[in-house]
Amino acid sequence: MASDAETAWVRSCVRYALGDDASDDGDAIWPLLTPAQRAGHAPLPDPLPAAHTLIDRLAPRLDNLPPAHRRALLIAGVAIVDRTGVLAAASGLTLDELVDGTLDGLISFVSRRYRLSDPRVRIVVHATATVAERTDAHTRLSAALAGSSPHEAAWHRSLAALGGLPDVVPRLLGLSRQALRRGDSVFAYRVAREAASQSEPGRLRTVAQLRAGLSALHSGHAREAREWLGAVLRSGDVMLEASALAAFVFSVAAADGHVPHADLDRLEARWRADADRGRTPGFGRGIVLGLATAAALHAERGDAAAARAFGERARELADDMSAVDAASAAPANDIVAGVCVWLAACGVVAADEAAWSASATGSADPTVAAGISLVDAFAALLNRGAAGARDASHALADSILSLSPLDREAGRDGGTRGSATPLVEAHLRVAHWIVEQAGTGQAGTERAVIGQAGIGQAGIGHTGPENTGIGNTVDAPGPSIPRRRGPVSDPGDPLLSRLPLHLPFGGTFVREADASPVTREFHTGDRATERGGAPERGRAPKRGGESESARALEELDETAHPLAPVQRLFPDDEPAWLAALTAREAEVARLVVGGASNREIAGRMHLSVRTVEVHLGRVFQKLDVHSRTQLSLLVHRGGYVETRS
Repeated sequence: MASDAETAWVRSCVRYALGDDASDDGDAIWPLLTPAQRAGHAPLPDPLPAAHTLIDRLAPRLDNLPPAHRRALLIAGVAIVDRTGVLAAASGLTLDELVDGTLDGLISFVSRRYRLSDPRVRIVVHATATVAERTDAHTRLSAALAGSSPHEAAWHRSLAALGGLPDVVPRLLGLSRQALRRGDSVFAYRVAREAASQSEPGRLRTVAQLRAGLSALHSGHAREAREWLGAVLRSGDVMLEASALAAFVFSVAAADGHVPHADLDRLEARWRADADRGRTPGFGRGIVLGLATAAALHAERGDAAAARAFGERARELADDMSAVDAASAAPANDIVAGVCVWLAACGVVAADEAAWSASATGSADPTVAAGISLVDAFAALLNRGAAGARDASHALADSILSLSPLDREAGRDGGTRGSATPLVEAHLRVAHWIVEQAGTGQAGTERAVIGQAGIGQAGIGHTGPENTGIGNTVDAPGPSIPRRRGPVSDPGDPLLSRLPLHLPFGGTFVREADASPVTREFHTGDRATERGGAPERGRAPKRGGESESARALEELDETAHPLAPVQRLFPDDEPAWLAALTAREAEVARLVVGGASNREIAGRMHLSVRTVEVHLGRVFQKLDVHSRTQLSLLVHRGGYVETRS
C-alpha cells in the first residue's frame, strides 16, 4: 500500500503525459489516478479518467451532435488506426458526411488521415459513452479492419468480447511485438496484457506474460515487470525462462534494490546438467545475459567482488557454449565483451580485459543498435580518454537522432520503422551526458564521472526484443502539470523528465530531472554554480531590506507554512543526509538536485528568494558540501555519508 507521502507525488513523466493528453485539465485529472499510477509504477488508464469539470465543459457540444456523428466520434476515439476510410466504413458515414462540417473543431482530416483536434475530446466521449456503445464501436472497427489489418482487427475484436478469445492471442502478440519494435512500449504493454487475459493456460500465455514483462520494463514500470517476469520464471518452460532472466534480474534490482541470484544459479545449473548429458541446450545466451546483467548491477553498487564473480561466470558459460553450440556462442561472447567494457570503466577489472572492437555495422533492431552504440562509446572513453569521449559524444548524438521517435504512437497504423523505447532512449541520453562530462580532459575524469553518475549498461544490446534497459528514476512532486514541450537542447534537460528511467543506484533515489543529472559546472570547486545560487562558503549572504528579512524569518517557521509531505526517498534505510534536514530543507535540497534555480524554488514553494538562500545555506552547512554540484553528487551516490550536526 502506498504511503501518505507517495499519494502527494506525481512522477515527472506522468506529469508530462497528463499535460500532453489533458492540457490545462491535468490538474483536475491527476487526483483521480491511483498512487501507483501517479508514481509511475503502473500504467496510466487509456483513456484518462474524465474530471467532472471537463465533462461539464465539453459534453454539451457532444450532446448536440447527430447520433451518427456522435458514433463516428466515439469510433475515432477508440480506434488504433487513423485512416479516414476505416473511420467511414466503421461509422457507416460517407466521406462527404464525415467532412460536412458537423465534426469541425473535433476531428481534423488531412490527406486520408484524421486526428482528434483535442485529446480531451477522446477522454470525454469515452467517459460519456455506455458500455454497449463502446462495445459496438470496437465491433465495427474489427469488421472494418478484418481484411486489411488483421492484427489491429484482433485488438478491437478482443476489446469487444465478453468472454475469452484464445484465437486472437497470436495476432495480439504480433501487434505487441510490432509496437515494441517501433518504441511504443506503452501500447505494447496494453496489448500484451490483453493477450495474457485472453489466453488459456499453456505456452502462449507464458509468451504473453514474457511480452508484458518486457514491455512493462521498457515503459518504466519495474514493479509490474517483476511480477510478469516472475510468473514466466515459474512456468517450467526453460527456453522462455532464460529469455526472461536478464529482464527479471534488472526489474527486481530496480523495484526492490537488490540483485537476485537464485534463478541465475538454477538456470545455469540446468544448462550444465543438460550439456553433461550430451544434449545441446539452446537457452545459454539468456543465462549469459542474465549473469552479465548481475555483474553490471553489482558493479554499480560498488560490490567489485560480486561483479567480478558474475562476470567470470558469464565468460565461462560463453566459453562452454562454444564447445556445445558454436552458433549461439557468438552473440554470448559479444555480451561478455560488452559487460567487460562496463566493468573496466567502473574499475572492477583491468582495462586490458575489455577487448571490444568498435562495431562497423549497426543492427536493424533498435535496442540492439542502441546497445552497440553504448558499448562503443564507453570503450572509446575507456581506451582514449577525453579524445575518445568527444568521438563517443558525437556517435551517441547520432544514435539519439536516428533512434528516438518524434511520436511513438504515429506508427500504430502500419508503421515499420524501428525506434528506441523510452527506456532505451533514456540510456542513450544519460550516456551522452556522461561522455560529455568525461570529455573535460581532466585526469581521472572518465572513471569519476561514470562512478558519480551510477549508470550501467546491463541488459541492453546483443539480444532481440527480450532485451532490457537501464536508466535513472525521474520523479517530481505536486499537481502542477507542464503545459508544453521544452526544447531538446541538452541530453538531460528537459526531455529526461519525460522518460521513465530506472537505474538502481545503491538506494532508489527519486529526483526531478528538469536539468542534467549534475549541473554543467562539474568542476567549479567552492564557487556558486548557478546564477542566484547559494553564497560562497564562508561568505555571509547579502542582506536585503528590513521587510525582506522579516519576511524571510517568518517563512522559516516550519509550522506556519506546512509543506506537502516530503516523499520518503529511501523507504527501508533513510540516509544520513536526509535525516539531518528538516522537511523544508529536504524539499529545497531535492529541488536543487533536480536542477531548479533559487528563483524557481522560491516560486514552487511560495517563498522569497532570500528564504531559499537561507535554507540552502543550512543544507550546505549540515551536509558539509560547498556547491550545488557536490550536493547533487552526494545524493546521487546514495547519500550514506557523515554529516555535520
